[in-house]
Amino acid sequence: MANNYRQFSFALKLANKKEAVWFQKLLEKASKREDPESGGTMADFDWTVYGHVKPAEGAPQETYVWFRDNGESGNIDHIADLVQIYLKKFCPKGYFTMSWADICSKHRIDEFGGGFCVVTAKKQHWLNEHEFTTKNTKGLTSRNGT
Repeated sequence: MANNYRQFSFALKLANKKEAVWFQKLLEKASKREDPESGGTMADFDWTVYGHVKPAEGAPQETYVWFRDNGESGNIDHIADLVQIYLKKFCPKGYFTMSWADICSKHRIDEFGGGFCVVTAKKQHWLNEHEFTTKNTKGLTSRNGT
């Protein structure tokens, strides 16, 4: 039996400590809210907010949120939704990009891929490898196996 994983790691740059405190609270609320589709929470991924407290010696001085998979997966849809809430409130002309890799524990045909998303205050633009390939190969003959 093979296992599938979604791996990612990206950071949202925040402007100041006030935004860091606000985002920390948003993530804490999301961590307590159940997601009826997955059975997990609305923050089903690992995260750390930097800059909301005085950094320890040697710690990063920047103010940002680091999002990453939980070792196996993570709901990137929820990250996009949370970032969009942030952009609407603090940076309506800003954008945020994220990308991920979909991998498999065994070499199996078509079990690997990935994608990206661009989030703005008004929209989320999603594209994954399989959609991109389908869109850009219309009228061509595939030589892929199975």
